[in-house]
Amino acid sequence: VNYLQEAAGQNATAIGFGYRRMWQENLAWVLIRLMIQVRRYPVMGEDLTVTTWPSGVDSRSAHRDYLITDQAGNKIAAATSSWVTFDMEERAMAPIPAFVEEAFNTFPDRALNFTTRTIPRLKEAVHEKVFHVRESDLDANGHVNNVHFIDWAVESIPRPERDNLRLAEVDVVFRQECKYGDIVFTRSSAGMEENPARFDHSIVRHPDGAELARLRTYWV
Repeated sequence: VNYLQEAAGQNATAIGFGYRRMWQENLAWVLIRLMIQVRRYPVMGEDLTVTTWPSGVDSRSAHRDYLITDQAGNKIAAATSSWVTFDMEERAMAPIPAFVEEAFNTFPDRALNFTTRTIPRLKEAVHEKVFHVRESDLDANGHVNNVHFIDWAVESIPRPERDNLRLAEVDVVFRQECKYGDIVFTRSSAGMEENPARFDHSIVRHPDGAELARLRTYWV
């Protein structure tokens, strides 16, 4: 996911709506959903290629897709994501600018499609783990880097339950920002008896109880 974020930033800059251009308009990109499917994990020292492109705009969000391939050109992972624009002065969501919308409608192909409209609320938590947000968890905007929400969800599943499993798919909805000093509770369901196995997750801030993210993970 770190590779995806790096590729997205470089591509957005190259085609005219990177972070610096957005800051000039008092805007910032906010990731609101990400789904990634992994066929296999790379080995140490292997060269990978991350390809990303803007894949469309709807009334509320902009979409960006990704492919990760190995040296032989084989697909090892694919992802799709949804983003909104945030007004830095008003501290509120803003309409997607016309210069962004034009570029996002240029490349309609999709690497993946979200399989559900949204992620349902966690019904019953069986596992829970507490995390304290550190400075090293933060991104350039002073918020927790999105990758850490996935880290926290995975780590909330006890190791004996995942030792013989490989994480094959993650679908995450980001609901609220998380900042330095926050205390978060990561709650997870029992593994669903499916193939692949499924866990549902909820990340909640203490003490106000605000839900920061919902995740669904699949394991093989």
